[in-house]
Amino acid sequence: MNSSSLYFDRAAGSYAARSGRWPWSLLRRREEAAVLELLAPRAEERIADAACGAGHYAAILQGRGCDVVGIDRSPAMTGAAKDRGLTVLTAEITEAGFKKEFDAVVCAGGIEFNTDPVPLFKSFSKWLKPAGRLVLLYPGGAFRFAYETYHSWTGTPVTFHSGENLMEAAQGAGLRFVRGLTAGLLARAVLFEREALP
Repeated sequence: MNSSSLYFDRAAGSYAARSGRWPWSLLRRREEAAVLELLAPRAEERIADAACGAGHYAAILQGRGCDVVGIDRSPAMTGAAKDRGLTVLTAEITEAGFKKEFDAVVCAGGIEFNTDPVPLFKSFSKWLKPAGRLVLLYPGGAFRFAYETYHSWTGTPVTFHSGENLMEAAQGAGLRFVRGLTAGLLARAVLFEREALP
C-alpha cells in the first residue's frame, strides 16, 4: 500500500465532513462548478468517477440520474462511498479493466498522487466509448505551494504535472483537448474527448 492510500485510509472517516467546512467548502464549490460545467452530465449516462474518494462527485452524478461507478485505491474511502449507497470498486485505476463502456470519466483530484500520468490516461481512454469525455481536475494556481505543503506534512507526496505534460499524455492516449477552466485558487479543470479509435 502506498503513502497516499495510507493517508486516505486514515482520513476516510472525517473526509466528507471536513471537506464540507470552510475554507475547503468554498474551494470545493468552485471546483465542482468547473467540473460539472465541463462534464455536462446527462441522465442515464454511464460515468466512472476515478479516484472517487468518499464519493463526492459520484453522489452528485447519481443524483442527476447517471449510472455511476466509483473507483479508488483506498479501501476505507470506498467503504465510505458504499455507506452512501454508491457503487464503487476498490482498485488501482490501471487495474480496473473496463473497456469502452463509459460515456464519461471524471477524475477530480487523483492524478497528483501518481508520478506518471501516462498509464492513467491510457486507462481512461480504454474505458471510454468513442467520443466519450474525460474531465480532469488537477492542482495548480496561486496556492499550489499550500497544497504541496499540506500533503508533505501528512506524509503524502504529490506530483505537480504541468499542463503541457498532461496534454502530451492525453494526446498519446488518443484523447483530444476540448477546453479548460480555472477551478478556484488551487485547481484547473480540463475536458478531453476520446478520438474514434478502434
